Amino acid sequence: MYVITGMTGLARLNEVEARGFDEAYLDREVVYLQQLVETVDTLIRSVTSVELKMLLVRFRPSFILHLDQAQRLKLAIGTLEIGR
Repeated sequence: MYVITGMTGLARLNEVEARGFDEAYLDREVVYLQQLVETVDTLIRSVTSVELKMLLVRFRPSFILHLDQAQRLKLAIGTLEIGR
C-alpha cells in the first residue's frame, strides 16, 4: 500500500508502474477526501456565517459520495474486479 501526500508524494506517483499508480492514487484520494469530510464537519459545527454553513451542508453529500466512490474503486482494484 502506498500513502501519497503533498507535492513530493505526487512526484512519487511517476515512479510506480500502472497498477501501482492506480493504487497509490486511490490511496491518496481516499485519505484526502476523508480529511476533507472531517474538515467540512468541523467547519459546519464551528462556523458562524449562516451562508457559509448552508454551503457546507449543501455540498457535504457530494464530498461523501466522491469518498464512497473512491473507496469502492479502491476495493474493486484491490480485489482484481477491474482489469488492467
